[in-house]
Amino acid sequence: MKVTGIVCEYNPFHNGHKYHIEETKRKLNPDFIIGIMSGCFTQRGTPAIVDKYSRTYTALMGGCDIVLELPVRYATHSAEGFAAGAIGTLEATGICDSLCFGSEQGNLDDMHHIATILHDEPENYLHLLSNHLKSGISYPAAREQALTDYLGTNVSFAYEPNNILAIEYIKACIGTTITPYTIKRNDSGYHVSANSQDHTTNSSAGNSSTADTFANCDYATNGSAGNSNTVDTFANCDYATNGSAGNSNTVDTFANCDYTTNNSASNNSPLISAEHIRNLIYSNKKNKSNGSSTVPSSSYIQNISSYVPDYTLNKLTDTVNDTDFDKIIYYSLLKNLDTLEEYIDMSKDLAQRIRNNITSFSNKDSFIKLIKTKNYTYTRIERAIIHCVLEIKNIDTAEKKYPIPYIRVLGFKKSASQAMKLLQKNATVPVITRPARDNELDNIGQLFLNEDIMAAEIYNHIRYMNTDSSNTLLSKNEYTHGLVIL
Repeated sequence: MKVTGIVCEYNPFHNGHKYHIEETKRKLNPDFIIGIMSGCFTQRGTPAIVDKYSRTYTALMGGCDIVLELPVRYATHSAEGFAAGAIGTLEATGICDSLCFGSEQGNLDDMHHIATILHDEPENYLHLLSNHLKSGISYPAAREQALTDYLGTNVSFAYEPNNILAIEYIKACIGTTITPYTIKRNDSGYHVSANSQDHTTNSSAGNSSTADTFANCDYATNGSAGNSNTVDTFANCDYATNGSAGNSNTVDTFANCDYTTNNSASNNSPLISAEHIRNLIYSNKKNKSNGSSTVPSSSYIQNISSYVPDYTLNKLTDTVNDTDFDKIIYYSLLKNLDTLEEYIDMSKDLAQRIRNNITSFSNKDSFIKLIKTKNYTYTRIERAIIHCVLEIKNIDTAEKKYPIPYIRVLGFKKSASQAMKLLQKNATVPVITRPARDNELDNIGQLFLNEDIMAAEIYNHIRYMNTDSSNTLLSKNEYTHGLVIL
């Protein structure tokens, strides 16, 4: 049995992601695909545009067979931690043998050479890196310059957005049972704008690298929509097997809209970045807040539907914006002023800059720009701040730098029952299908799980406070929310 892993955020799932999955199947011909997906927060340190269960649903509809959650500690980490956590999770399944990711480079040999240097850390390279860091530039810039000096050639290609993660994926695969493969991105890059994209753009791997398997169970023979009780072991699952929104809390406000969406990621499907799609959504959300309408405009539907499958479009109703978290960010920084250094990515210098400027906080974006220096990238500060909000602290893991204490399942297809059974049998860590307050996790595992649960509860509360609908988002928490089963 061949099982391939894909690391993803699907923020949101779009045509490029669908193309990536289709190309993975064509290139590797796996029996099953496992998606390792960020939960409520992403690698930039920002909240996902929609909740993790809605994104799990789109991942399964788009071609993944099983979706696992990347612990929030790794999902909001630097590229190294993000990749190490994802590859570690894939290896811990005991059934995954390959990884397929998108990259601008598309040449595995070039990236593997750099990954090997970063993994082995030769003395001459470390000396060059130390010298560049002493000059006061940021770590990513210092590493790029050190690699250029060490190899005697320009390595700027290694610092294209998806190549950065690609190299970290390759590095994390060294010494494991996971074989890496890559698919070349053919579009105009990570920050491509819809206005510069022809609607007949050739297919690409989108943002697949950003930044992108159970217990013994009796599977339902059918899965109707609504409050179906046909699922035996997982009776509280939130989605019916026919792909409709079972007990989902998502309100389909697009139901009466007249639009056409192409579900295929063929060469005729227009492609733009997930970032630009989010910007289109945020722009519509802002326009709604300034007017009286609570229904998405026809132009908004037309803009978004060109770039995402309809099953994604129908999940983009109750979205979360980064600015929704400004108040809780200010409170968290103020509350933890004396202990900021305890949180991941928070250096002493950065912590002091926050202390010196906290009274000037009005929103996250302006505050980061206020305290930013050449030593710290915007996203580094963004991650440090979200770690403070979510109380994700540095820990001593002497045995392993990036431990994988458990596997958390978010959803699966019943057609993947063979893979699930083998996962339960072969996994080297506990497999969690629904968190329980009483479990057999070790101290590190319990810490990681508590962080995931806290992140979800904060996210869901902010989402509830900002939703236009009167649904019961708070009626389900991480202990009661069912798996997404198709």
